[in-house]
Amino acid sequence: ETTCNVGTINGGKAINVVADTCTVKGEIRSHDVKKLETMKELIAKTFDDEAKAVGASAKVTFERLYRGFTTPHNSPIVLAAVKALTEMGLQPQLKGIEAGSDANVFSEHKIECIVLPTGASNIHTRNEFVDMHKMHMCAELLIRTILNFAVLHQ
Repeated sequence: ETTCNVGTINGGKAINVVADTCTVKGEIRSHDVKKLETMKELIAKTFDDEAKAVGASAKVTFERLYRGFTTPHNSPIVLAAVKALTEMGLQPQLKGIEAGSDANVFSEHKIECIVLPTGASNIHTRNEFVDMHKMHMCAELLIRTILNFAVLHQ
């Protein structure tokens, strides 16, 4: 439900000199706003405490890149996708994901969205791959969903 990771650490101007500054960038994701805020507080306190312990200071800032979203199960786009999956002989599974996508941005502008599968496995690892058969099924699912959505909006 809540994840936190460090993506980059940068600092210094030369390899044989102690860096005068260091920039750490990461992300926190959570469907629970309270847990997200608690994690932010913990990170800020940890950086501040550790910097003070060695006579330094820390400036911790957070930026919201996108918000999580939920699309109602009775939304036209959900109904179109469920119909498409059923037409393909597949069992629809409506569930949330722990990821960010363009759908997060669209949903902030009141555009109801869903995230369809891609056929990818081991995502964000060195062993990431796409099963081409699943990718073709995903393309079919997308086309059927669009067509079903168009029919619902005639």
